[in-house]
Amino acid sequence: MNKERLQWIIEWLDWDRLSTWEENFVVSAEEYFKRYGRLSEKQEEILERIHREKSLDGPRSGKRWYE
Repeated sequence: MNKERLQWIIEWLDWDRLSTWEENFVVSAEEYFKRYGRLSEKQEEILERIHREKSLDGPRSGKRWYE
């Protein structure tokens, strides 16, 4: 997964629909990517699943829910 794909997934998430575990996982995965420049295959699979299940109709103006 590249940086643009990760950002796209995060921007399109409907944060109001995420469970606490999912919120924590997404934030943790983003921090991991910033630190190491990559995600594991399993992290990518989980992010893609969360995105499929809980995405918006449009992106949220580039802001994260925790900003």
